[in-house]
Amino acid sequence: MKQLLDSYDIITLAWLQAKSELMEREESKYLLHVNQLEHILQGLQSEYDILDIKETRQFTYENIYFDTDDYFFYNQHLDQRKSRTKIRTRKYVDSHLDFVEYKQKINNVIKKERITIGEDEFWQTSPETITFLESCFNKYYNKEKVFKLVPTLRNKYQRITLCHKTKKERVTIDMNITYSEADSKESALVLSHLAIIECKHAEKKPYFKQLMKEQNIPEVSLCSKYCLGAYYLWKTKNYKSFLPTIIYIDTLKNSKSVSPNFVKDYKQRINDNKRHTNQGVVSGWVTL
Repeated sequence: MKQLLDSYDIITLAWLQAKSELMEREESKYLLHVNQLEHILQGLQSEYDILDIKETRQFTYENIYFDTDDYFFYNQHLDQRKSRTKIRTRKYVDSHLDFVEYKQKINNVIKKERITIGEDEFWQTSPETITFLESCFNKYYNKEKVFKLVPTLRNKYQRITLCHKTKKERVTIDMNITYSEADSKESALVLSHLAIIECKHAEKKPYFKQLMKEQNIPEVSLCSKYCLGAYYLWKTKNYKSFLPTIIYIDTLKNSKSVSPNFVKDYKQRINDNKRHTNQGVVSGWVTL
């Protein structure tokens, strides 16, 4: 894959931020087996540039997700609230940069705010961080909120970032996804077969969505890395809304691609799950 990535035209970080920072955007997510990536990347080369920083084109990201003791933010996602929040610290390992990030999803629009933090603040919130987060919460919820946040889990992965040559559209490809307890540097779970692709755009008809549709690769809803990590690390017993995605990921591991055999296996496992659990139809089943 390195040879393929090296053949892309490059974009610098400064130019990417100036052209397509996308702090307010829509997102579309897709799940693929890592075996499919080379084929997808070949089809994108003529339309996208690749982020290059000091001759590096795959970057390591590390996140600590924060929530309340009663998992307020997780339950917002579980209940599919139209307005929901995600809070994390993020470490750009290769660039030695740390941020605290506040993400608010309102209907289908993502609004993201962040501030830089010191490396020692990556693992825990400081008074300054709490002040920033409270101001964000008050803005979006229009009421005062006293945060009592706790680090919930740690997530790490490698990312490739592509930027469309002419559209305000960015595609990120995350691989080697790992989860662990927030206070542990040892990975408890590795999703080595999985690639999570996100199309982040301010376009009505993003190129990547059209390409995925042509290749019969479905968009996946309810695919939050935080919520998946909460499930895999047994942080909660309630994960009904995320079952479609969990089954999709597990089926993909065996099928190794989104293929006709994958579709058949996925639909069979959905039907088996419904029969065994008597849950009926769960909102969010992936349409194939």
